[in-house]
Amino acid sequence: MTWSTYGAEREAAGKYIRNVELIRGWYDDHSSLPMADAAKFAKVTIPQFESVLDLIKSNPEMADEEIANRVNWRISQ
Repeated sequence: MTWSTYGAEREAAGKYIRNVELIRGWYDDHSSLPMADAAKFAKVTIPQFESVLDLIKSNPEMADEEIANRVNWRISQ
């Protein structure tokens, strides 16, 4: 693996973890913001948002990094 490949993978992983953090924050705050708007803000699809939300609900103790690793980020709308 080259350094540029490693750097790109780490950058993507960080983005996914931030997405999970945003979704967890939305869920924990019982936001009045509609899910579709929250997904748009997080720059994820509704299916991705729902996948993360399902993991958060069923495994509240799971770390954001682990959730980010388990979600299929290639799901399209």
